[in-house]
Amino acid sequence: MILDPLAPRFIMEKNRALDAVFNLRSVAVVGVARGEDFNTGRLFLDHIIDYGFKGRIYPVNPKGGEVRGLKIHPSLKEIPGRVDYVICCIPAPLVPQLIRDSAAKGVKAVGIFTSGFSELGTRQGREREDEIKRLAHATGVRVIGPNCLGIHSPKAGFSYVPDFPRESGDVSFLCQSGGHSTYLVRAAAARGIRFSKVISYGNGTDIDETDLLKYFEQDPETKMIAAYIEGVKDGRGFYRTLEETALHKPVVILKGGRTAAGSAVAASHTGSLASSIGVWRDALRQAGAISVGSLDEMVDMLVTLSYLPRLGGRRVAMVGGGGGAGVLATDDWAENGFVLPRLPEQVRQAWKAAVGNEAGTILSNPLDIPTIGSGQGSVYDALAELHAFDGIDLLVFHVPVRGVMISVSFAAAVFEDESQTILKVHQETGKPVAMIVHCQANADGWNLSAKQVKRYYEAGLPVYYSVASAARAIDRFLWYTANRRMPE
Repeated sequence: MILDPLAPRFIMEKNRALDAVFNLRSVAVVGVARGEDFNTGRLFLDHIIDYGFKGRIYPVNPKGGEVRGLKIHPSLKEIPGRVDYVICCIPAPLVPQLIRDSAAKGVKAVGIFTSGFSELGTRQGREREDEIKRLAHATGVRVIGPNCLGIHSPKAGFSYVPDFPRESGDVSFLCQSGGHSTYLVRAAAARGIRFSKVISYGNGTDIDETDLLKYFEQDPETKMIAAYIEGVKDGRGFYRTLEETALHKPVVILKGGRTAAGSAVAASHTGSLASSIGVWRDALRQAGAISVGSLDEMVDMLVTLSYLPRLGGRRVAMVGGGGGAGVLATDDWAENGFVLPRLPEQVRQAWKAAVGNEAGTILSNPLDIPTIGSGQGSVYDALAELHAFDGIDLLVFHVPVRGVMISVSFAAAVFEDESQTILKVHQETGKPVAMIVHCQANADGWNLSAKQVKRYYEAGLPVYYSVASAARAIDRFLWYTANRRMPE
């Protein structure tokens, strides 16, 4: 019989195990190939070492040997020291015995990369998963997975991907998909977001989405929570936990399996049974969570929550981008409930004085001007006048790296001058500022835009890749701030 997963003893055990693995000092990788051979166990081992983990690392293979200067131990019980966390990369039929061995060794948690369980959709797969769930409850060894990548913890210097940022942040991410977890961390890192804790939990047979939500809600190092979920084990328990969590911390959720076809794929991916997307969206809204439609929208939302201060309303002024871009931008803002007010005469006159020759300019809102220069003289005065205009709540700079007429090499100098001006305006008293950096569709353009994005987020500015994505994210942000309290 499988006992109640919400029983206080299991909740405490799971929280203690998660504390241990997110602060781990030792790890065993079971199923590591010897010598120069390659397998997934070896991949995990290489990534842990390359990320810079300073704790004890114990490769395990019954054949023994050596790999990357480390002794390979024939079994867990022959490891001389303590083991906080075990990564399982052995065939599914061998997993139950590994959990028993982990219990004998005093291991807190086992992350099971191995697949071959309920996601197969077979009776044998379900029975295997039920067995490891029973063993987790009976032994107290908590199971992450199966069919997952496990944990990323910058504080512990531990990760399953070697190129994740080493700096710890204040966002925690629970993700049913391993691949989505790697994409999101990398995409968010490129725009200034750093994570405190990330967990890819796969099928969630023991530690599931409700456990993780509850854990992150209580974690003092987590200020906001992101989640990719294909299905939940206990809908009512999850909703109660989400409702409580959203009172204290922003929760951004992406639901996988929103259609009948997607739901079928989710069942074969993590064994999840997805419910109606309409039910999901209503439940998330009622609970105070923020629902997004893609991983990129999730990054936009994390950027907005992290960098954009509260806004007084939906009035936007936008500078730059070109005439055609201004038309599309106006549509994007309007479709998301924003207005672009007519600029008062004193602001228009300041811009006329600044640009001199009006060729190639549109002195309305959006403002289309060739360049905003180096932050000196009349151009800066005009920007300052716009920044202080009481008729707007947000000033947006649209920097279309992919749309400029000049060459990329020359554009670098132009954008350097413009960034100085933008940052100078941002430092002055006025309205909140947001950046939209469109990327040119070649390598030079991407590299140039990446440098600009980094410069802006390091100055504390939210950066988006399109007007449409900015408008969607800020619209959700305004809904959230109007309905839920924000973290300090």
